[in-house]
Amino acid sequence: MRNLSIVLLALLTAVSCFPSEAGAWCWIRDTGPSGSSCSSGYYQQTCCTGALRKWPNGTMVYKISTSTSSALYNDIRTGMARWNNVAMSTFTFINGDPTSESQYLYDGINLVNIDSAFCTHNSANCGQGILGFSGTWYSTNPYTAIESDIILNGEEFTWGDGTGGTENTIAVIAHEGGHNAGLTHPGSTCRASGSSGCGPEFESATMYWNYSYGQPTDKASLELDDVASLVYGYPRSTFRVRVLDQNSSPVSGAAVGLIGTAAPVNGSSISTGGSVRGDVTNTNVLFGDKVSSATYSTTSPFSDTDPDGYTNYINPCHQSFQVRVTYGGQTETQSVTVPDGASTTTVTLGGGSS
Repeated sequence: MRNLSIVLLALLTAVSCFPSEAGAWCWIRDTGPSGSSCSSGYYQQTCCTGALRKWPNGTMVYKISTSTSSALYNDIRTGMARWNNVAMSTFTFINGDPTSESQYLYDGINLVNIDSAFCTHNSANCGQGILGFSGTWYSTNPYTAIESDIILNGEEFTWGDGTGGTENTIAVIAHEGGHNAGLTHPGSTCRASGSSGCGPEFESATMYWNYSYGQPTDKASLELDDVASLVYGYPRSTFRVRVLDQNSSPVSGAAVGLIGTAAPVNGSSISTGGSVRGDVTNTNVLFGDKVSSATYSTTSPFSDTDPDGYTNYINPCHQSFQVRVTYGGQTETQSVTVPDGASTTTVTLGGGSS
């Protein structure tokens, strides 16, 4: 079965209704909108259960329309590539050959077009301050993306680098690319003017609902919240710790913390959304403008070790970091470089790691 979801981007006074916040990461799920009371529509999610809307093999090939000014091609590629630069995610946008296709329709092409005849092609969305729209066709069994199109309003708005009255092409494309990958908006407040997602407000991330010409931070620069969201859905590494004593017996109830990284942890309600836990006060762990968020927590993403000495698995946002094990007055800190796929690091209290 083929279905379609659409989100509009609008400009309100000096602010465009395009998402961009890093507070609580949030995924598009097959649980869908949470009810009719929120007029902002598709991105009011029932958090935090349900299948994630992902691309098969974690890859989406997009094509830029030849009707888009070639002067903007590099900015479009740069905006999409922001997500390719998330080292601990397996997701990839691939820039295909330009296409003569310019219309929003289900045709097997993941289209990006800054349409100079936007009002002619989309009269219902004209004269309302709408920057453009994006939509994704998806199947429900399994819940996967099939095709995504991005159509931006090149008739009523001038696209450039966000200065001199132009819209920031890289920032808007990066945000819409996040939707294409499967992400929705942080921030659960219902707004008729802008889509709602989940969790508290955080206005600095790329996936927040609101874009204000890149001020005061660079909305095209992914924050830790954006990175953690993509890592959660497309993790490169799934990692846990096992703690043993010097007799090689498992240690139950040991606390394990992170130094030098953080990891996404799924939320429990629409008001909390997803959190990011770990060494979040360390600026070297943060990304982009290194802005802190209300949903960053120094709490460990690990559970205490179980009777066999194991923590739960996490998806770290960095490849190299340290784990710190504390138990019965003993502390052991070990360096870790995680491989791709699932792995376990064994820490022996008083004896090192393997």
